[in-house]
Amino acid sequence: MPDSPESPVSIEDARSYVTLVKDTFGENTLGYKRFLAILRDYRTGLNDTEVVIRHVAELFSDHEELYKGFYMFLPDDMRYQMDNIRNELRGDSERFLKGPLN
Repeated sequence: MPDSPESPVSIEDARSYVTLVKDTFGENTLGYKRFLAILRDYRTGLNDTEVVIRHVAELFSDHEELYKGFYMFLPDDMRYQMDNIRNELRGDSERFLKGPLN
């Protein structure tokens, strides 16, 4: 993973991050499957960046390491937006499993 938000990210950083998500949630859990669905929906154009950020902020609300890791892949203006969304969601821990798979 990059050392700071300003460091460039690589394909290996992305692979390591997805592995971290899988290891955190478990390969066959709803959380990991939801993360993959979020990425898929973005890649296929179903969701824009703002929707992806909201879903990821919800999903990782109780996983600080995953949140910070995803943060490294965002441009500066999107980091600010993700922090705002996260602040909105604090205290609503049941929402993180709602989303593309439900």
